[in-house]
Amino acid sequence: MTKKVKTLIGALILGGSLVAVCIKLIYKDINLDLNKTDQIMGHVIELGIMDKSSIVGVKTKVKGKCFYFKLDNLAEILATYRPEQNYSALTNNLHIGDKIKVYYRAGTKNELNLNVFQIEKNEQIIQDYKSYNKNHQSLALLTGVLGTMMIGFGIFAYKKGWV
Repeated sequence: MTKKVKTLIGALILGGSLVAVCIKLIYKDINLDLNKTDQIMGHVIELGIMDKSSIVGVKTKVKGKCFYFKLDNLAEILATYRPEQNYSALTNNLHIGDKIKVYYRAGTKNELNLNVFQIEKNEQIIQDYKSYNKNHQSLALLTGVLGTMMIGFGIFAYKKGWV
C-alpha cells in the first residue's frame, strides 16, 4: 500500500470518527426527553466552583471552571460547565441545605459528572436544559464540520497527488 493510499485511509478514518462523534452527540444529548432521564431529589451538602481541565484530542488541554455540587443521597459529584464561565444564577440560587431536583445521566462516583441537564429548586428552573443543549449543539456542529473537512481534505489531497 502506498503512502498516498495510507494517508487517504487515515484521513477517512479520522474524519469518519469525528462525524460519528457528532452523530452520537446529536442522538444522545441534544434532543432528550427529560422525563426519560435519571432524576433525583436531594439536599445540597456541598457546592462551589472548581477548575476543570480536560484533554481534547491528543495534546490539547482545555481549562476552565465548572460549578459542582453534591447531594445527600447520591455518591456522584454533579457538575455543569458553561463556556462563558458565568455561574452567577447557580451561585446566587443554590445553597447548602437546599432541596433540589436534578435531571442528569448517571455516571461513576469517582469522576465529575457533567451530564446535568436541568436543575430545579422549589419547582423553579435554576438551570434549564436549553443551556446544556446549546453547548452540545455547538460541540456537535464543530466535530461534524471538522470531520467533514478532514474527509474532504483527504479526498482532495489524494486526487491532487499532494501526499
